[in-house]
Amino acid sequence: MSYHDALAFCRWAREVTGVPVRLPSEPEWEKAMRGTDARLYPWGGQWDPARCNNREARSKGTAPVDRYSPQGDSPYGVADAAGNAQEWCSSLFGPYPYDPADGREVLVNDLNPDSVLPRQHDVGAISNPERFEANLGKQTLRGGSWRGDRNEARCAYRSWAAPMHRGDDTGFRCCYEPR
Repeated sequence: MSYHDALAFCRWAREVTGVPVRLPSEPEWEKAMRGTDARLYPWGGQWDPARCNNREARSKGTAPVDRYSPQGDSPYGVADAAGNAQEWCSSLFGPYPYDPADGREVLVNDLNPDSVLPRQHDVGAISNPERFEANLGKQTLRGGSWRGDRNEARCAYRSWAAPMHRGDDTGFRCCYEPR
């Protein structure tokens, strides 16, 4: 599933259901998985291979939704947050820690209530235009996948791919933004 496929699904789901769904931004994704106590893994601070689908589970692909629920859920009840499929975020990839003024959210700065991208407040000028240019074409992925190890299953693990990337270990999750 490419980034563009994920956006198309959000548009389709919005039209069919009338529910304002979209892709999460990178900090929204991390908060939903990590909670307020900065967990290493969605379930807590200790690695447990029985709580997610990754290389250590020796699976040969993605697992059914909720296979590791509720034991692998985040503090907000988000299932399958570690492993299984790395997930597209709406944010461009940029250095960590997250800085909303560095340009990574410029492409998602859309106040249109019908948009499938997050509503952002105007952040003003980009603090580092060279960094913004360097990140164009790098879309953020979070969550690791069934191919990754325990390091990639951490809530803080992040990577990127070109928006047209498709893989059997890449997916997305929708989030709901009430109007």
